[in-house]
Amino acid sequence: MVARVSSILSSHPGPFNSIHLTCSSMGSHNDALKSWFKAFADKHLKELAFLNLNYPNDIMVPTDLFCCKSLKRLYLGGVQLPANTGIIPCSHTFHELWEICLYRCILHEWDIENLLTCSPKVEKLSLVNSACGWPLRLHIRSHSLRCMLHWASSLEELAMVSTPCLERLILWRDDALHWSDCKKIKICSMPKLQNDMKASAATVVPSVEVLAMTIRFGVHEEERMVPCFLKCFPSVKILHVKSIARTQTTNEVNLEFWKDVGSIQCVRSIIKRVIFDDFSGEECELAFLSFIAQNANQLEEIYIIPSKKDLSAGSSLGNVINHFMSSILWASAYCRVQVCASAKNAWNYQMASDLSLYDPFGYIVSAITTASCPSLVHG
Repeated sequence: MVARVSSILSSHPGPFNSIHLTCSSMGSHNDALKSWFKAFADKHLKELAFLNLNYPNDIMVPTDLFCCKSLKRLYLGGVQLPANTGIIPCSHTFHELWEICLYRCILHEWDIENLLTCSPKVEKLSLVNSACGWPLRLHIRSHSLRCMLHWASSLEELAMVSTPCLERLILWRDDALHWSDCKKIKICSMPKLQNDMKASAATVVPSVEVLAMTIRFGVHEEERMVPCFLKCFPSVKILHVKSIARTQTTNEVNLEFWKDVGSIQCVRSIIKRVIFDDFSGEECELAFLSFIAQNANQLEEIYIIPSKKDLSAGSSLGNVINHFMSSILWASAYCRVQVCASAKNAWNYQMASDLSLYDPFGYIVSAITTASCPSLVHG
């Protein structure tokens, strides 16, 4: 198969529009691999998807990668980038590259720095299930980057140092991977940022309009950080909340906490839609919803998606929601509350990084609105 691919690449006159290669056991074919990447460069390849199925990664991408000046999309999986502790010379630049996705790659700090330095037009950078040299501290600098996606990859620290065009920053942790945490996030100058997952309590980003967060309701240390996060984003219009089950029961659940939370600008004046995922009907979850309903003057819609373990308890959850709606004093004149048990989790990193979507988490609402779910109306 290696010989056949080599023959096709050498005989084709070019240019190449798109090449997708999936391989294994390429570690012993370094000469062939080098000739492939040289052909990619010489024949003006525009889109490359190269996936190595072997793990641990046994393929080092040839340095000829940095000669592929016609690339517009680059997807690499299961590989290591060329060994280099410094910046690749400017003469080896991806003049047209606008999307980079690294899947299950072994990365070092200089790898990302090299790629961004060599890609003056890059708009999307995705790190998906990638293992990084430890400790990895990424300092992102790019004057063109619009979307940064950190998807279940190991990272000690992420600093968005200079990304003036960044519109979307998504940090997604897979609970099954204990190494996928990012312990420190630093947000510097990002005037166009629209979507975020987490922020430092000392940071205010007024351009964020869509915010998503995961919360273990009933865990006081996590709940008390929620108002801090919301105060960081005073212009949020759409709030996504995903409830995470507590790993163990606690006697420290404080149902009075939300009654004592002061005014939050985005809640009081801006938020129009709240999507609550994995809702189980616990009192601590209802206390949060009550806080939103009693303080959000512009609130128009609340979507509630029950957790999988509570799908069979649809009628009892309906009673809980009915009681919730009738027992509080709403701040908004009109609000629709919709409960739906049929929303499917179709989210993936491609959807998350799709810049044509205003709300990258909006698949939930789309699933609900097409499922003919019952709704309750206040007002």
